[in-house]
Amino acid sequence: MHCEALRICGAALAPEEKDENGMWHAVVVIPSLLASSTLLVVAAIVWKMCRRGRDAEREPIVLLEDDVPGQDGKEYDSLPTATSAERTLEFKDSPLAKWELPKDWHTQEEEFLCMGRYGQISRATLIQTGSLGPSLFVILRKLPVATSPQEMKDFIEMMKFHIKICKHDSLVKVLWCQSQAVPLCLILEAMSLGNLLHFLWQARQGDLPDKGHVYELTEKSVFTMAIQIARGLEYLTASQKLIHGDVAARNVLIHQDMTVRLCGLGLAGEVYCRGMLPSRKAAEVPIKWLPPERILKRPVTAKGDV
Repeated sequence: MHCEALRICGAALAPEEKDENGMWHAVVVIPSLLASSTLLVVAAIVWKMCRRGRDAEREPIVLLEDDVPGQDGKEYDSLPTATSAERTLEFKDSPLAKWELPKDWHTQEEEFLCMGRYGQISRATLIQTGSLGPSLFVILRKLPVATSPQEMKDFIEMMKFHIKICKHDSLVKVLWCQSQAVPLCLILEAMSLGNLLHFLWQARQGDLPDKGHVYELTEKSVFTMAIQIARGLEYLTASQKLIHGDVAARNVLIHQDMTVRLCGLGLAGEVYCRGMLPSRKAAEVPIKWLPPERILKRPVTAKGDV
């Protein structure tokens, strides 16, 4: 009875066949199964495309632009440098005033590290006058005195950018600034072991500083450092809609407890202030570190940082 019922039900769908024992069976082909599976696959593809489109809308996209003539401050060349600087500093920026270095703090033992986008970057010691407390090791980013008003304005905007953005534990934080007198200066926290690139070279040559700590690069420590950098990049991308644009070991600072912080936010600052990335600034990053879309001058996304 069961076989007969199947034969009758399948007769309308497919022809019948007879096996070697003389039994009749219905060759049942159910197109609905094939159709439903095809619809499921198509639906999954469409869903992934829509989700990818939403993710693309959420993630920041930076366009490269050609340098605009007249934006390099040459229009101020005819003005005396001292007069131009005084005119620029006449305006007291209230957000920066809250971060101004207290007058009872002063720097000592400045040690040149490298040249940055706006001038020299140095390591120094901050000491409070009349205090017996411990000194504070910092990083100084100074703007040369003999600069144009436009460069001074750009540097002030850069300081405001760092103060607003660098609030995450995986980013180098701002301590103070000097915006009401020349030379303009941004004071950042220092990490005891310097940048990661220098630390890795020292580890390779067996020349790590011995200060009572054991610096062992294990798989766990490398993974932990990678997580910290990933969190910093996620904060820039998701919370601030920014792209770092120059993720490299030289832009990662490391402390003696093997914690790391991301620095080198110059390109992100340009994008924050201008909305686009000047081609001249983008070309300052060594080509061996560039993702393919940067080399081809295509729109830049956060995937390039990854």
